[in-house]
Amino acid sequence: MNNKSLQDLVKGCYGRKILYTDVETITKDNIVKVVGDCIGNYYYNKTIIEYLWRYYKGDQPILYRLKVQNADITNKIVENHAYEIVQFKVGQTYGEPIQFISRKDDDEINRAVDALNDYLVDANKQEKDIKAGEWQSATGTSFKAVRFANGEIPFQIVAPTPMNTCVIYNRSTEEPVVAVQELKDEDGRWYKLCYTDNYSCKLQNGVVSEWKLHAFGSIPIVEFPNNHERISDIELVIGILDAINNMQSNRMDGIEQFVQYWVKFVNCEIDKKTFEEMKMSHALTVKSNNKDNKADVEIMTQELNQSQCQVAKDDLWDNALAILAIPNRESQNSGGDTQGAVSLRACLLYTSPSPRDA
Repeated sequence: MNNKSLQDLVKGCYGRKILYTDVETITKDNIVKVVGDCIGNYYYNKTIIEYLWRYYKGDQPILYRLKVQNADITNKIVENHAYEIVQFKVGQTYGEPIQFISRKDDDEINRAVDALNDYLVDANKQEKDIKAGEWQSATGTSFKAVRFANGEIPFQIVAPTPMNTCVIYNRSTEEPVVAVQELKDEDGRWYKLCYTDNYSCKLQNGVVSEWKLHAFGSIPIVEFPNNHERISDIELVIGILDAINNMQSNRMDGIEQFVQYWVKFVNCEIDKKTFEEMKMSHALTVKSNNKDNKADVEIMTQELNQSQCQVAKDDLWDNALAILAIPNRESQNSGGDTQGAVSLRACLLYTSPSPRDA
């Protein structure tokens, strides 16, 4: 439940924490300590990643706002620009299938590369790229993993959630030394599945089990950060997005408050029953409570300046787009892609890759 702002959680420290160790080689004897030393930062990252993913999906602080005045009129409008930002970034990066090419003039290598590309198409790699790209853009990092498969395709590609996956790096070399996934066993108990370059094992309650060689040849889980600091595409502008939600909600409040007006009676004799009858007939007949004071009835309204609100909201959104280097599709002078090009790329996200002809 995202009832707090992201700023309250990160305290100005944006991006995900990189998990480092001074250990160069992971062994059965040191893996518990290595993972244990990094687990605090892992859980910190997990909290922020969960927040950002829920925000991207529409669970935003405006849904939990409380009003003191006119609490009966409390609109909670989510104008989900976070979704728009992520979809644009993913479409821009993964809108077309990524394929490998050989830079060598060698027929044998070229045939091997072509065979790899065929495998990747059959393994639905583009679908996994898009899924990982959503995590990458929305939360700042993503992961891809491979596992062996039986059949014509020798491997499967998966995009595990960064909410239960991490990679630990050596501080000096910046090379990955172990990947960790937090999973549940058949009895619902949590354990950590770990992969080094050559071995895999389970960690549960500080005990190492099933330490054994694997056949992948390297760590089979790879991190794909959005940038070095693991900053997501929405977190630097999330304050602006919250402000847009607040502004749009207040605009709707203003409209409702204008409709639900107050009636002010001056020097009038009127009871509640008579007033209710007048409202039903859309007419008012009042008399002064004394001959020296003139009776008067006035409609009192509270109206928000809608034009000024729209200008302010547009300015906020323009600033967000400028920070993210995204062309404004509404601008007549945008030097970026045309609206047609942007829309075409977005459409590619929802087009399933076709199997390659044999």
